[in-house]
Amino acid sequence: MAIFFNPQSIQKQLLPLFCQMNWCYHGGMNKRRTSFFLCVVVFVFGKPAWSDPVSYQDDVHPILAERCYKCHSGDDRKGGFSMNTRESFLAGGEFGPTVELGDAGSSLLMELITSEFDDEWMPPKGERLTSEQIEILRTWIDDELVWDAEPSAHSTWKFPLHLEDIKVPRGKGLHESKHPIDRLLGRYFDEAQSAVPELVDDARYIRRVYMDTLGLLPEPDEVDQFVANTSRNKYDELVEAVLMDHRSYAEHWMTFWNDALRNDFEGTGYIDGGRKQITNWLYTSLFENKPYNEIVNELLAPKRNAEGFINGIKWRGAQTANQQIPLQAARSVSQVFLGVNLKCASCHDSFVDGWKLSDAYGLANAFSETSLELVRCDVPTGNQAMTKFLWPELGEIDASAPLPERQQQVADLVTHPDNGHFARVLVNRVWKQFMGRALVEPLESLQEKPWDPALLDWLAGDFVENEYDLLHLMRQILTSQAYRLESDNRSTFDEPYVFAGSLPRRLTTEQLYDAMSNVTGVWQVEPKFTPRRHSESRSEETVRAWRVPADPFMRSLGRPNREQITLTREVDFSSLQALELTNGGTLAAYLKHSSEMLLESGPVRPETLFKHALGRSPSSAEQVILNEYGAQVSVPTDLEDILWILFTHPEFQILF
Repeated sequence: MAIFFNPQSIQKQLLPLFCQMNWCYHGGMNKRRTSFFLCVVVFVFGKPAWSDPVSYQDDVHPILAERCYKCHSGDDRKGGFSMNTRESFLAGGEFGPTVELGDAGSSLLMELITSEFDDEWMPPKGERLTSEQIEILRTWIDDELVWDAEPSAHSTWKFPLHLEDIKVPRGKGLHESKHPIDRLLGRYFDEAQSAVPELVDDARYIRRVYMDTLGLLPEPDEVDQFVANTSRNKYDELVEAVLMDHRSYAEHWMTFWNDALRNDFEGTGYIDGGRKQITNWLYTSLFENKPYNEIVNELLAPKRNAEGFINGIKWRGAQTANQQIPLQAARSVSQVFLGVNLKCASCHDSFVDGWKLSDAYGLANAFSETSLELVRCDVPTGNQAMTKFLWPELGEIDASAPLPERQQQVADLVTHPDNGHFARVLVNRVWKQFMGRALVEPLESLQEKPWDPALLDWLAGDFVENEYDLLHLMRQILTSQAYRLESDNRSTFDEPYVFAGSLPRRLTTEQLYDAMSNVTGVWQVEPKFTPRRHSESRSEETVRAWRVPADPFMRSLGRPNREQITLTREVDFSSLQALELTNGGTLAAYLKHSSEMLLESGPVRPETLFKHALGRSPSSAEQVILNEYGAQVSVPTDLEDILWILFTHPEFQILF
C-alpha cells in the first residue's frame, strides 16, 4: 500500500482528530488509538498497491533484460526488431509491428510468447515466460507501452564537462539578502514570475538547522535563547556553532555516507570476508572535515581501511557477469561520484542514456588485475574491453600500468578540477538533504535539466574554489534566506518543477530514533562502533542509532540493507510503518523502558516533554488532552501514552 504525505492536509485533518480522542492507556496497546490511526492511514492516505500501473523500469525491464535483450538490444536486432527505445519497439521488425497500442490481444508479441508451437514461441531458448510475466507484458501493452525509463521531453539537456563561470547578480536577492544564493534565486523568482515565500519563524529555523546538520533536536533552552536573541547575526552564529560540533556532525552524516557507499556492520559478505567495512576511516574523515576530493581519492586508490568500497561484495555461488568486482567498482564509482548510472550498460548498450557496454567495461578494466572480456547479457563476445575513462578528454588510463597505478589514475580523473560532474553531483545531493528536492532529479543519473542551472554551477564552483570543504558548502546553504523560506506544501508538482521553498521532509529512521532519545534521555545500547572521546561532544553517553544494527523497526521505516547503493530513501508512508508505529513491539518496548527510566527521577511534566519534542508550547486543544494527565505524570502507562502521542505527531516525524 503506497501512502502519500501531504503535510499541510495532515496538519489540518489529523491534529484536530488527535485532540478529540481520549488517549488514556490502561495496560497493553490502546485499541482506540490503534484503530483510529490505522483508519486515518488506510482511508485518508492509502490506495491499494494493485491500483498502480505497470512500471516499465520496475516490472517490464527486468523481464526483457533477462529473456530478450540478447537478441533485441544494442546493435543486435534479430528479425530487425529492437527493444532499445519505445519508438523502436513500436516500429517492429521484418514481420511488421510487434505490438498494437492498447490491444495486447491483437499484438504479435503476445502471440509469440503464448504460442503453443515450439518453432514460434519466444524466447526460443530457456524456460517459457511465467504466467505472471506474461500478464505484466499484457497489461503493459494494454496501457499503451508506458515507458517510464525514457528521458522526458526536456531531458535533451547535456551538462558541459567543465563548470560554467557564473556571475552572481548585483544588488539584493530574496528578502533583501546579499547572500550569493539569494541573489541568484532572486533572479530565478523574477524570471519565473513567482512570489517569494515568507520566512519560517526562529523556532522552526533552529529545529531545521539542528536536525539537518547534527540529526539532533535543540534543547528547549537553546530554542528559547535563540528566539529571544535580537542580533542580526544570530543565524550565521548559530550555523557556525552547530558546524563546530564535529562529533555530532560526523555521527549524523554517517547515515548519508553509509547509504551511498553501502557500508554496514553486518550483511552479505561480512562473515566470510567477501566484504569489508570502512566505518573507522569514514567516521574519522567526516570528523576531521577532510576535503571531499581527498575522501574520494582515498576511496578509489584505496588507503588502508578504505578499500571496502572498491572491493564491493564477493557474492557466493553462481553470479552474472556484471557482478564481477571490477564491474561493481565501475558502477559504484560512476553512480556515487559522477552521476552516471552504468547498471544497464554493464549488461548491454543502454537505450536510456547512451552509455555503451564498452564504456562500463572500459572503466571496470581499471579495477581489474587482468583485461576483461566483453560479456553481453551473460553471453561472452570474444572481444577484450579497451581500458578508458568515461570522458577521455580529461585524460587516459594506462592499461599496461599496475593495478594500484590505474586506480590512482581513475581517482585523479574523477576528482580532476576540470571535471565539473564531480562537484555538481555532490552539491546537488547536499542541496536535496537540506531542501527535500535536488536541483537535478533523479540523483542516480544527472541527465535532466536543473531547475536553476546557474545556481547548481555556482554552488559547484564555490565548492571547488574553497578546496572541496564540505562544511563550507553546508554553511553557504544554511545561512541563505532560501533555506529559511516557508515549506512548499504543494501535494503535486507540474513539470518543469518550480522552486518555492524546501519540501517537508520525513525524518530518517536514525533521526527519528535519535530524536526520541533526545526527548527521553534513553539512548541505544551495545553499539557496533564507538568513536573516540572528544571534549566538545555533547555527551559521552549518547549512542546514536546509526551505530547499532538495524532492527525490524528501523527496516520498516526505511533503513536499507546496503547491499546496493542508496542515494534516496523511500519517502512515502507505508502500511507496514503504520503498523510498527501503532502496534510494533520495538516501539512499545522502547516507550515502556523510557517511561520507567524517566520516572526514576520523579514525576514528569508533560509540557516539558511536549516543548522538547515539538519545539513549541501546546495549543489550547492540545493542552486540554495533557491536562487529563495532570500537571505531573507519575503512572508509567500514562507517560507511555504521552510519549506515543508526541512521537507519532506529524510535527515530530516531519521537518517542515
